[in-house]
Amino acid sequence: MTRFRSEEEFQERQPEPAEEPIVGKVENLLVEDNEEFRVVGVDFAESELPENSRLRVKNERSIYRDIHSLREENLVSFDGISEVSKLYLKDIRHGGKFRVELTHGVEGVEFDLKTNHKLDEQRNRFKQGFTAVTGIEFDKIYEYGSQDEEYLFNRILAGRGTAYDNYYDELSDEVQEVLEGESEETGNALISTEVEAFKTCSQCSEKNPASKEECTECGAEDFSDPVEETVVEVNDTSVATYIQNRLDDVSPAHPKRDFTAWDVGDRTMANRKIVETSFSLTDSEGRRTTSSYQEVDVIPQGNHPRPGTVNNYLLQCVYVTYGESASADDEGYGRLPLYEIITADELDALVGNALHNAILGVKDRLISKAGDAHEEATEYFGLVDELGPMHENKDELEEIYDPSNDNYFEKHLFYLLKRLYPQTERWGRIGEREADGALIVPEEDPSDYYVATYDAKLSHREDGYDLSSEEEDQATRYILTEDERDAIENKTGDEGLSAHILISQNFDDSDFSRIAGHVQENIATYTEGDDPDHTLVFMEFRAVVKLYDLLDEYWWALRDTRIRGRFDSYVIDELNDEQTQDGELFVHFDSNSVDNIRENLIGRLESYDREQLEYYPE
Repeated sequence: MTRFRSEEEFQERQPEPAEEPIVGKVENLLVEDNEEFRVVGVDFAESELPENSRLRVKNERSIYRDIHSLREENLVSFDGISEVSKLYLKDIRHGGKFRVELTHGVEGVEFDLKTNHKLDEQRNRFKQGFTAVTGIEFDKIYEYGSQDEEYLFNRILAGRGTAYDNYYDELSDEVQEVLEGESEETGNALISTEVEAFKTCSQCSEKNPASKEECTECGAEDFSDPVEETVVEVNDTSVATYIQNRLDDVSPAHPKRDFTAWDVGDRTMANRKIVETSFSLTDSEGRRTTSSYQEVDVIPQGNHPRPGTVNNYLLQCVYVTYGESASADDEGYGRLPLYEIITADELDALVGNALHNAILGVKDRLISKAGDAHEEATEYFGLVDELGPMHENKDELEEIYDPSNDNYFEKHLFYLLKRLYPQTERWGRIGEREADGALIVPEEDPSDYYVATYDAKLSHREDGYDLSSEEEDQATRYILTEDERDAIENKTGDEGLSAHILISQNFDDSDFSRIAGHVQENIATYTEGDDPDHTLVFMEFRAVVKLYDLLDEYWWALRDTRIRGRFDSYVIDELNDEQTQDGELFVHFDSNSVDNIRENLIGRLESYDREQLEYYPE
């Protein structure tokens, strides 16, 4: 007769060390069903919730779906095994529920079967079935050093003191040298540690420094006994310096792109040091070869949220991921894991692929943002046409575009212009005296561009946007400033500025000649008569929306470079179509301008059969 195990029969044993990696085996167990048993619950010793809170998931009917959702939300990770502390399983064949505990010791992790009131036969049968399905044995201790080193690396750089205590000595000498600042490319150590004492509030469970007498969260004075913990600090500036030094020695490579004139520097974004790269890019697609100047920011993300500047300005960006960002979703951006930067023998292809993804990714982000902007702008002009005079219907119109929050309007304008012409840039940084952006339209000669600074002007005044003397001085400054000329030269190789554009949804066209005349007088005064070649353009926001509509309507034809080249020339013709009023020259780019572009485009298409057009992926 089979009998229950007695405590007296239990003998202490030393588990056998195993160098076999088990990260993938634990992951498979939690995401795939099997015929032996079913996972009905999981305890996570830590999660990505605030304070890395513990998390239990128990759901006999849909546990796999729940786990999948948690992974999708980046609340739990299966890149390693330190988060998993308990598994709850149900024997499908023979019935009964079992609990497997993962004990994380100094040397490694051990799997223990914890059951009450189970027969030896049941226990042994479950163990055999568990090992058959997972390949994991109960009488072994799986050493940390045999696990995925990249996972261990990222747990440490996530600031987890326990991970540092358990894993650091298991990292390779190469990785430790970088983290400690002993490699040639590193100025200072990337991480530092110290031991601090903490105590837990008995009322709200908030962790407090041992020196605190009142809980910082709830004010209670009742705490647990202090516990010493290792605190890991990541020096993100040192990480950026290391990345910059590594990239200095790289020659990016990609099968569809040629990178030349590679240059690496640094600047500050959101009070953090980032690495900036610039290069000339030659693309070969079908029979078409195009060359362009490119700038891509390389941003150490680490344990920080992504800076809003990247998305607001649609910057091309490669995120260097480590720590908490190691499992982040990078769709729309390039990605370089810090671990691979440290350990890869050859970085050229990795960097080239990340740059390629950054360039393609900004197009995907742009399409989405421009689509949203177009939808809002179309709704806005629908209201204008329905309601009548703007100044009489401010309340309704300002629910979409509010002059007190003109940044929203400026972003929408930028997204539409950049969708039309991808080299367009948004400037207008806070605290900087610069134009809102630069519109860059390629000429038919691939080495030439129409380049203009632009400013967005939002108003619902009865007499249109107030183009004051301050606006005149500002327009003059943008036409003459050397800083913006340098930025344009870097972007296009062209030192010339074709125009400055004022863009508004509410102009008073009777004001155009006065503004143009004063700007001309200012320029003549500032340059002592040495007047640069320039144009002042008044562009209607409605015309920008109509131009976007035209691009959207004829996308199938504009994918052919011959048609697109002619389309761009028609746009430039209208931007250069000066008119004279009261003796002053200026350009008024309005809905009629777009109608002319449409007419010319349709005329051009009449000389082609649709099947003659050549299509190239963007």
